Amino acid sequence: MRIEGRWELLSADLTIGDKTYPCGAGRYMVKEIRAGRFNFFSAAPQRAPFPPTGPTPEARLAAAESFDAGAGTYTLDGERYVESVEFCSYPNYVGADLAFTVRVDGDTLVQEGEYPLTRLGLGPVDGYLIETYRRIED
Repeated sequence: MRIEGRWELLSADLTIGDKTYPCGAGRYMVKEIRAGRFNFFSAAPQRAPFPPTGPTPEARLAAAESFDAGAGTYTLDGERYVESVEFCSYPNYVGADLAFTVRVDGDTLVQEGEYPLTRLGLGPVDGYLIETYRRIED
C-alpha cells in the first residue's frame, strides 16, 4: 500500500458514545506522509493578520486558535499505521503513539481507529475517529 504523499482532509468524524462530531469543519488541513515521517497543518480560512502596531495578546490568541500543527514519525505494517507524535499544537499529544487502520483506494486514503481521549487527558471516554483524505501530490 502506498501512503506516502501529500493528502488533503475531506472529512473527519469523531464518534463518542452515540454522538458523532465533525472535526475540522470549516478548516483546511493537509497531511504529508514521507520517508517514515508525517506532519499536518490545519488552518481556518481568512486568518486575520496582526495589526500594523504589532500583535496584541488577543490577536496572538486568535492566531493560535485558528492554526494547528503536528509532526512525528510513523510506522506502517500492513494496514496498521502508528503515528508517534513528537511535536503538536496540543501538548497532550507529544510523546503519544496513535494507532489506526489505513486503506488506500486510488487517490483516497481512509484512516480510522479508536481515539484514546482518556489516555490523552481529553475526556472521560475514548472515541472512534474516521478521516478521509484525497491525494494532492505524490
